Amino acid sequence: MAPLTFITEEYPPYNYLDNQQLTGVSIDLLEAIFAATDTPLSRHDVRYYPWVRGYELALSQPNTVLFSTTRTPAREASFHWVGPIAQDRVVLLAHRDAPITIDALSQAIDRDLTVAVIREDIGAQALLEAGYPERLLVPAIDNRSALSMLTRGRVDLWAYSADVAAWIAESEGYSSDSLIPIHTQRIFAILCH
Repeated sequence: MAPLTFITEEYPPYNYLDNQQLTGVSIDLLEAIFAATDTPLSRHDVRYYPWVRGYELALSQPNTVLFSTTRTPAREASFHWVGPIAQDRVVLLAHRDAPITIDALSQAIDRDLTVAVIREDIGAQALLEAGYPERLLVPAIDNRSALSMLTRGRVDLWAYSADVAAWIAESEGYSSDSLIPIHTQRIFAILCH
């Protein structure tokens, strides 16, 4: 069997850089798997890319492991799955200074609310699958860029993991209550593939 290439992205607390070293729950789990299988690899052998690049590599390059990845029906046939690692909630987040409330996704559509998304991320895919108009989705380079777009009022909402978004916000100096989940899109399992 050909060697595997391991790729991850910033998705704390599962996988992220801390003092230029990969860390997090999924990194620790991967190293435990390496040890249990006598695989001569470590966290230093994992490549760290922005989500879109890692996702595209996983789709196009054989023997590529991308983690942590959310398992969805649309992605099911594209990968071989290992896990789960955890469960996650994809939500629409509003900034606390922009009091937005909705009871259903259709209300956000009717109000033409723009949403920051990361291309090929589960938030973008879930919204598109639910019929959210693509013209209202504003691509961000990464999660910190999406946070900046929301806090600066360039978008109305951000589609992302509630827990990861809170972690990112706090790491950027915002208080833990600066992001308000206003709609839960879906709950997914996070796995490796």
